[in-house]
Amino acid sequence: MVLLGGQGTRLRPFTLTTPKPLLPVANRPMCLYQLALLHECGVRDVVFSVGICQRGFREIVRLGMRLGIRVRLACERQPLGTAGAIKNGARFFRSGEPFFVFNGDILADFDLRAMERFHRQHNAVVTIGLVRVSDPSAFGLVVTDAGGVVRRFVEKPGIEDVVADTVNAGVYLMGPDVRDEIPSGRPVSVERETFPGLLAAGRKVAGWTHDGYWLDVGTVPRFLQANGEMVLRGVPARCSTAAKLLPSSVASFQSEDGAGTAAVGRRVAFGRGVVVKGWAVIGDECVLGDGCVIENSVLLRGAVVGSGARVCSSVLGSHAVVGGGAVVRNCALGDNSCLADFSVACS
Repeated sequence: MVLLGGQGTRLRPFTLTTPKPLLPVANRPMCLYQLALLHECGVRDVVFSVGICQRGFREIVRLGMRLGIRVRLACERQPLGTAGAIKNGARFFRSGEPFFVFNGDILADFDLRAMERFHRQHNAVVTIGLVRVSDPSAFGLVVTDAGGVVRRFVEKPGIEDVVADTVNAGVYLMGPDVRDEIPSGRPVSVERETFPGLLAAGRKVAGWTHDGYWLDVGTVPRFLQANGEMVLRGVPARCSTAAKLLPSSVASFQSEDGAGTAAVGRRVAFGRGVVVKGWAVIGDECVLGDGCVIENSVLLRGAVVGSGARVCSSVLGSHAVVGGGAVVRNCALGDNSCLADFSVACS
C-alpha cells in the first residue's frame, strides 16, 4: 500500500496542478520509481490510498499496468490520517497476510525481501523501516535494542533527547491484525497513536535498518536534490526497471563547455550555445534560448528560458516563461508563471 492522502503542501505551487506522485524526477513520474522497486522485489498487487478531492491518479494505474502490477485506488471520503488510510486501503488485501506500507513521497531502494525475513524472524506485529541520518532532530527517532526490537519513540527530539540516529523511513511491514485495531470514524496517526499504542500494550514492534538509498521528497529543496541525484548518480539498482520503462524520455546532454550534464525530455528546442552547469532536468517540449545557462535546476514540461537568461537552483513549472536576460535563483515558479527581463531570487 502506498499512502497518498496528503495535499503536498510543502511542494506547492507544483502540487496545485499535479498530484505529488506524478511530479517528474529525471523526467519520470515519482511514483514510477516506487512501482519499479516493488516490481523488482516481486510485488504484483499495489493499493494507492488517496485523499479526498484528488485527481489524476488514473495515470498511476496505467503505469502499474505497464509493469505488470495491478494497481487499485482506495479513496477517502474524509481525511483519515495515516493509520485511517491504512485501514481504509487494507480492505483490498486478503485477511491473514502481512502487507507493506510506503509513504508516497519516499524514494528508496529497500530490500523488501530482507525486511520480510527480519519481520518473520522477530515474529513482530509491525516492522518499521529505519534509516540513519546525521541530524535526527527533524524526524521521529525510533530507539531499538541490539536485537532490533523497538523500545521507544521520540518525536522531533531536542538536542538533549537525541539518543540514537535511526529514524522512521516511512516504510512498514504490518501484520494482518493491526488493521483491525485501528479505530474507525476518525483520523488516526500511525506514527503518533498506532505504533506507540502497540508498544504500550506490550506488542512486539521491530525496527529494520536500511543501509542503501533513501530520500524523503516532501519539499522543493528535496525535490531538487532527488532530480540532481538521479541525473548524476543514476537510478538506484533496485529501481532499475524505471530506467528501462521509459527510455525515450531521457537522454544525456553535454553542453559545449563540458561543464554539466542534463536529463533531456522529448521535443526540446535548443538555441545556440546553451550551457548546463552542474546538472539539469529539462522536460518535454521545453524551449531554451541562445546562450542561456541552466544550473542545478528542473524545468517542467513546456518551460521557456529566454536568450541569455540564467536559471540556478530553481524549479520552473510547466509552461513557465523566463524572459531574455533574466536571472532566477533559488526559486519555485509555478505553472504558467512569466518573468520579464529582470533578476529574482527567492529563499
